[in-house]
Amino acid sequence: MKQALRAPAVPLIACDPYFSVWSFSDRLYDDDTRHWTGRRKAMKGILRVDGRDYRFMGSGNGATANQKSVEITPTSSVYTFEAGGMELEVKFTTPLLLDDLELTSRPCSYVLVSVCSPDGKAHQASLLWEVDAELCYHAEDSREDRYDQIC
Repeated sequence: MKQALRAPAVPLIACDPYFSVWSFSDRLYDDDTRHWTGRRKAMKGILRVDGRDYRFMGSGNGATANQKSVEITPTSSVYTFEAGGMELEVKFTTPLLLDDLELTSRPCSYVLVSVCSPDGKAHQASLLWEVDAELCYHAEDSREDRYDQIC
């Protein structure tokens, strides 16, 4: 029986070795996002449909969106979810195109989010996106240790 190829991690933000965020879990909501070294660099995403929250990224409690697929290309990772009669596509793109060195040198990644209603019904939908402050620093010690040293 032939097994499907499984990536050990999915790149979300891949600007350079110091600024990168990956998903090491099979589903984007099974664990927090992390640096390639395994350090927690948490981002959380919640799709609110008709007043009900569905977590699609990051660990936590409550209802989760159903992850339908993930596709990895050389410059993008695309996740598709389903929740509350809505379909959510989240596309993480880092344009590291070697034929455009100016573009490659920019420390930027982009996230494109789209929501549609495949059931044809009208829905109220909004997106909540949270980025933990730990995404913005790199240190061997924890935030609590750093706070104690500063104060």
